[in-house]
Amino acid sequence: MAQGHEDLQRRHRQGAGGLELCRAISDLRDEVLLGLFRDAAAELGPADSALARSGLALVALAGYGRRDVAPYSDVDLMLLRAPGASRQAGPLAKRLLRDVFDAGLVLGHSVRTPEEACRMASEDVEIYTSLVESRLLGGSRQLFDRFMRRFSGRLPNRAPALLAAMEKARQDERIKYGETVFLLEPNVKRSRGGLRDVHLMRWVGFTRYGIREPAELAALAVLSEDDAAAVARAVEFLLWLRNEMHFWAGKPGDVLDRGEQVRIAKRLGYPATAGMLPVEGFMRDYFRHTSRISHVAAQLMAKARAAKRTGAVVAAVFGHLAEGGFRVGPTQILATRKGRERLRRSLAGVMQLVDLANLYDKQIDPATWDVVRQHAAALGDEIPAQAVAHFRSLLAHPTRLGELLRSLHETALLEKFIPALAHARGLLQFNQYHKYTVDEHCLRAVEHAAATSNDRGPLGKVYRKIARKRALHLALLIHDLGKGQPGDHSDFGLEIAVEAGKRLGLDPRETEAVAFLAHKHLLMNHLAFRRDTGDESLIVRFAVSVGSPELL
Repeated sequence: MAQGHEDLQRRHRQGAGGLELCRAISDLRDEVLLGLFRDAAAELGPADSALARSGLALVALAGYGRRDVAPYSDVDLMLLRAPGASRQAGPLAKRLLRDVFDAGLVLGHSVRTPEEACRMASEDVEIYTSLVESRLLGGSRQLFDRFMRRFSGRLPNRAPALLAAMEKARQDERIKYGETVFLLEPNVKRSRGGLRDVHLMRWVGFTRYGIREPAELAALAVLSEDDAAAVARAVEFLLWLRNEMHFWAGKPGDVLDRGEQVRIAKRLGYPATAGMLPVEGFMRDYFRHTSRISHVAAQLMAKARAAKRTGAVVAAVFGHLAEGGFRVGPTQILATRKGRERLRRSLAGVMQLVDLANLYDKQIDPATWDVVRQHAAALGDEIPAQAVAHFRSLLAHPTRLGELLRSLHETALLEKFIPALAHARGLLQFNQYHKYTVDEHCLRAVEHAAATSNDRGPLGKVYRKIARKRALHLALLIHDLGKGQPGDHSDFGLEIAVEAGKRLGLDPRETEAVAFLAHKHLLMNHLAFRRDTGDESLIVRFAVSVGSPELL
């Protein structure tokens, strides 16, 4: 084990890929564990040893079963036993446990019959997802195959409950380790968009469709070819990164803190550019990969969770047709055949769909949004006047504004209206004042403002009185987009605001308001925390600078 570990670290330093090295780590562990398993079985004596080979199976689970283990990952094993092999299972498990520990591996283990394993999987979603990744290492192939048939055979009736439990467990994990892709010190395994979301895709695929690999899901048209390829690239990036972190620390650890970010950016040779540090370039790539994983995983979960055609049937019976080929149902808005054709070729059609979802306060049907995602890149750079009108309408109403802006940003359609968002995508703010990337920070600012519409305190009262909410939302969306550019980001934000006003056809007064808010967004904060607010002349000068209660 020690020699193999040294060889693997050398291969990593010489440029071995992430998945390649994880497979090699798994192969090394397979070799050692199979030798220990054979030795433990031989120690039982001839008769019991023969029974052990036919009545016992050594099964790799979880990450070890997937063969994507990192250098210091745990080893998860199950000793699967036939009902008649209980006498042999105990001594063999005891010997194997001791030897695996002596070999320097951290072991998670269990001894179960096929029926026990299936029953426990039905009671605990964590056990279920671990068993989804089952891989036979040694022992009885017949016993293992019998277990997998029983395990898979229980899925059809339990799929909805399992999907709900998996989604809940993943949400809880994200809350603990990072519920946004764009957290500035993420956990590469457990934060949103990390490796755990890739695992979730495998579990969802197995539970709903009977297959685990994204490439196989693409072959069934459950995922697009583009999404499957993007996930494969992201997995390679994250596995290499995790291997690097483990080898450098000499122990398990998945938190990509700021010191590690700087070190790895230097190791990979990221260059410094005008307005951007090497570490910011590296983290931009990190966030682009994890963002794509997060969106693909969410779409797959939504697609798997939805009962086939139920949304369309309910909308047809209880909903009504809207102009342009969209049907508004009780809970969702979806595209008819005519609407889907518009979404494939018309930015105005996409923006009408988004605008309707906001005005009616409805979710967009996952299959309908899939059409948008698959064809967004082919819509071209021209922005029809009708699309601009729908975007202005979207900004004016807070109902689902944050959620819909995120969806547009994910498909890169939002930057057609606000081009500066392309530069800000995944851009790290490497300072002590921010927790999120520039684009995430701006989107969250809009979300928090829109959420105050339901606030019963003085802030909600003020927000509801604002007549020109569109100006506020637009200013929040662009206020930090000058980050990563040479010079003062607020000055650059002023230029972005003026350009946005022209691009979106705002009147001069509204453009002036957006420009002021974006340019001076630090003014109140600066005065409140750095100056004496007991100085009446300071307050007067501030009031003169702001100019009106509405801008305040």
